[in-house]
Amino acid sequence: MVAWELTPQTGAELLRSQGLVSSAASVNVHPLEGGVSSIVLLAEAEGSRFVLKQPLSRFRVAAEWRVDDRRAFVEHAFARSMAAHVPPGSLARVRTFLPEARVLVFEALPPTFATWKQSLLAGNVDPGLGARAGRLLASIHAAGEGEDLRGRFRHPDLFDEQRLDPYFRHAARARPDLAPALEALVHRFGEREDLVHGDFSPKNLLTDGDRLVLVDHEVATRGDAAFDVAFLVSHLVLKAVRRPRDASALREAADAFVEAYEQHAPADEDGPGRVAAYLGGLLLARVLGKSPVEYLDEAGQVKASALGERLLKDAAPKWRDAFDHLGSAE
Repeated sequence: MVAWELTPQTGAELLRSQGLVSSAASVNVHPLEGGVSSIVLLAEAEGSRFVLKQPLSRFRVAAEWRVDDRRAFVEHAFARSMAAHVPPGSLARVRTFLPEARVLVFEALPPTFATWKQSLLAGNVDPGLGARAGRLLASIHAAGEGEDLRGRFRHPDLFDEQRLDPYFRHAARARPDLAPALEALVHRFGEREDLVHGDFSPKNLLTDGDRLVLVDHEVATRGDAAFDVAFLVSHLVLKAVRRPRDASALREAADAFVEAYEQHAPADEDGPGRVAAYLGGLLLARVLGKSPVEYLDEAGQVKASALGERLLKDAAPKWRDAFDHLGSAE
């Protein structure tokens, strides 16, 4: 149970009490939309901008979805420890953390930044950003093998609550015929000890058209790094389902992402096959899981499900198959 709830009023008081703004400062605070797992506020005062975040114990989705709010400690630890291992400026800077309230305060990016998701849905697809994302993810996975981070971020219960159960098991309950393949993904994830970000998606990658800055690290754990690669690719495939006219450019961005990742990440001979398998499960889960993608109509949901099912049933799937079969999926 948190000590108090984050609101525009308590957020302004927090900034003053922590000395981030003067005690007499006028603070303009308003909610940021789009997330389902946290209260997120943007605060502006005295020429500075801050993002304040407090995790919800129950997510804002139709299905019952509860997650322990101690994931705020995971996000704080990840943001602090990873900053030295990724390209400079790739993570939002932590300004303070109030553990008793589970509130994190980050330095906000300039107004020129928007989520990569917004750009993609608007038809602005830059493969160069895909390559940058690949290098950033590779640097995270490589850092996880270093001495200073080895053994850290082992939170299987939190990852299960946020990803494995609401995505794969929930989809399996809706499609019992695919349950063995989906349960196999759950088992496979737990067989490895890679550092996994768990939420590496376009909505958490902010860009001004050049830089990429990653936010939201509360899902980080140890498991299979291939999940992160598949997670990002799944979002690009889903955007292609939503915007068929951009499918070629989105595939190019996915190619650039995977190629840059594989060039800089720790060697993983079996990685591509595992990426394809997770991709199948994720495409199905974003229709049948607890967090269905919000921008697909019924026809798009049918197509995404068909693509995911095809990958899950393939004995030797390749992630590019998702793009190859876009036109034939029904």
